[in-house]
Amino acid sequence: MTLIAVGHYQDIKVAGKSVPAFVPEPLPPVLRERAVETLADRADAAEAAVTRLEEAAQLISLPQRIIDVFFIKEALAASAEGGNKATLTDVLAYEMTEQPGSSQIDDIEDIMNHVTATQYGLDKIHAQDGWPYFKWLLNECHRILLQGQRYADQEIGEFRQSQNWVGGQPPGRHTIYVPPAPEHVTRLMANLEHFLHNDMNLPPLLQAAAAHAQFELIHPYLEGNGRIGRMLITCLLERFERRRGPVLCLSEYINDNHDDYYFALGELQKYGNWFSWFLFFLKGLETVANDAVNTLGKLQGQVYQDRKTLLAVGRGTVTVPAIQLFELLPENPVVSMPAVKRFLRTTKPTAGKAIEVLQRAGILCEIGKRKRNRIYIYRAYLDLLN
Repeated sequence: MTLIAVGHYQDIKVAGKSVPAFVPEPLPPVLRERAVETLADRADAAEAAVTRLEEAAQLISLPQRIIDVFFIKEALAASAEGGNKATLTDVLAYEMTEQPGSSQIDDIEDIMNHVTATQYGLDKIHAQDGWPYFKWLLNECHRILLQGQRYADQEIGEFRQSQNWVGGQPPGRHTIYVPPAPEHVTRLMANLEHFLHNDMNLPPLLQAAAAHAQFELIHPYLEGNGRIGRMLITCLLERFERRRGPVLCLSEYINDNHDDYYFALGELQKYGNWFSWFLFFLKGLETVANDAVNTLGKLQGQVYQDRKTLLAVGRGTVTVPAIQLFELLPENPVVSMPAVKRFLRTTKPTAGKAIEVLQRAGILCEIGKRKRNRIYIYRAYLDLLN
């Protein structure tokens, strides 16, 4: 296949040193030798996997709360590369008690900001006024993402006015990538917006793939490019596919195939190899969609098995409130005493008895050693989600 350069290098001065910065060419991708047709089978397979996931979610009437958990999973995976060590259990527990567990409070707040920013972007995409101004939407998502004291000294919600780079401090032999100089950013982002607003004869999934790659090559922010870039994929899949159901946790695939991800982006930057990048992206979508379908099946099977276990305990032991609480666990896999009281609209002794029954059945278990606001988790269910 003939490859065409997707950019050029420009020498810039950083910390008194001359370094080559990569300036990507405007989109759309230039593809020769019917490369899109060559990718047709992989694109069809990815589309089919995404459709199966939507159908599976509808078939089992997946609770909205679990759809929300998939947003959290994607946020956790997207943030992990930057050193965020928050866990799904701690994030869910924090939402209920505002206690961070073993995770750092700043890490949990970053995850919650990520989820809020993603949902904000999706809400704007689904709004009646249609697809909003892309640059404005990205900046608003960036502003939400980087809320908090951790980013108090950062430029938030605006494209960078100074040079950045990936790896090394300052740029040197350990530098992985130097994006274009600040004066190119506005023009390149305007082109990316134009590309997304116009039909460039690319299948929707390939449009999303091209947009993510171009965004990462531009690196328009001083902080948060990786997370916004992953968020962009989620929003574009909603935009192009108008899909509903669990968010596709592509960041998990990227993390699991870290070297392949950066190799494919490197091949694109150095040699104009859009084919390898598209292939990686489509394989990732197909993989995470199929994994999500399998997870939904396992979740349903776990609930069925645990229901049988609970009912087999016998009369006199299993209370009606305990059964009611169990049926609420798939939508609320992390609970506290106040939450159980609220869910069941009952007294503290009755709620405590329901929790005790589910603990004895091996369904609920307590985490941490809190004296107040004790947290109980549906561990088998959360293990599958993790």
